[in-house]
Amino acid sequence: MSRLVQLTLCIFWVTTAHGKPALDHALGGPSALAAPSKRIPLRPEKKAADGKQQVDAEAIARDPNALVSFLKENPERMSVEKMNPSVVMTVAQLLLEGQAWLLAEKFLHDAVVKWEDRTDLKRSYGRVLIQLGRPQHAERVLSAALTTTPRDSTAQFLLGLAYLRTKPVTNLGKRKALRAFKRVL
Repeated sequence: MSRLVQLTLCIFWVTTAHGKPALDHALGGPSALAAPSKRIPLRPEKKAADGKQQVDAEAIARDPNALVSFLKENPERMSVEKMNPSVVMTVAQLLLEGQAWLLAEKFLHDAVVKWEDRTDLKRSYGRVLIQLGRPQHAERVLSAALTTTPRDSTAQFLLGLAYLRTKPVTNLGKRKALRAFKRVL
């Protein structure tokens, strides 16, 4: 018998033979936490005078759902007018991580309308549209992106994916998708 097996058996025999209580009995009941209604929040939410939630930058950085709930409570903050494209891309990514697909779609749509020449915004918007099941609209957005940057391989790939996801699937759609995928290579 190996030394490890002997040591394990010895420890098991000592703990069971001497009648020591099991570990969970020494610690108490199944849960040491108080009921959810009796817990005190570690960081209570900050509310403004009008009752709306204030921005807590640390909470938003830790949890994308904090940004989603903030934007749902404050839809006036969803404006891209005072933002630059980099901030829009970052906020859209946080919205997607927080599973707020429709908010991200609206946000990217507004950004594409404002900055018509930005291919990166059109790519992100096209990707979201494909994920939401609107590949026909994604085809238009991605085709517009490829007019400004025809060698963009990511936009080409997404365009091919949009062609394949369009229902009903036709031979023409398959040929267009194959052509777009070949341009990626």
